[in-house]
Formats: sequence, structure tokens, C-alpha cells
Amino acid sequence: VTPDLVLLDVMMPDMDGLTVYEYLSRQEAYRLIPVILMTARVQAHEIDEYLARGVIGVIQKPFDPVALPKLLTSYWQTYQAHLSGSEPS
Repeated sequence: VTPDLVLLDVMMPDMDGLTVYEYLSRQEAYRLIPVILMTARVQAHEIDEYLARGVIGVIQKPFDPVALPKLLTSYWQTYQAHLSGSEPS
């Protein structure tokens, strides 16, 4: 089963989230799956780099776990609106 969306932490053991994202983006079966990164590194130039590489969003850590579903939904709706050429609802 192919996921609709992937949420990755930037800082992981063995391979960081950006490396995983780049790997997925080179795989035919996974290259179109939108990716959101979570990171404690929130300097503007780092976030700009992640977005420039193609992730659809960056979530700052620490984050409110109760608000996470709403935030993910917001990124998803914005992504879907971008694909369809319309504004998110």
C-alpha cells in the first residue's frame, strides 16, 4: 500500500529525514507522495532549503500533539489545492 502523505523527522538515527525524502523522490513508486518534515532546526534558511527541495511543509518541534492532525490536514489541503490549481478551503 502506498501512503498518501509521509511525515519525517529531520533528525533520525542512521539516515536523516531529508535523505529519506531524497531517496523516496528518486523511486518511481514514491516520488509523487507529498512529504512533511518535522525539525527543531527552524532557521529560515533551513526551512527555505527544505521547501526548495520539494517538501510540502515543515513543522517546528516541539509541537502540540493535539494540534498536529489539524496542521497536517492544513498542509494536505494546501497541497491538494495546489495540484488542482484552486485555493484551499
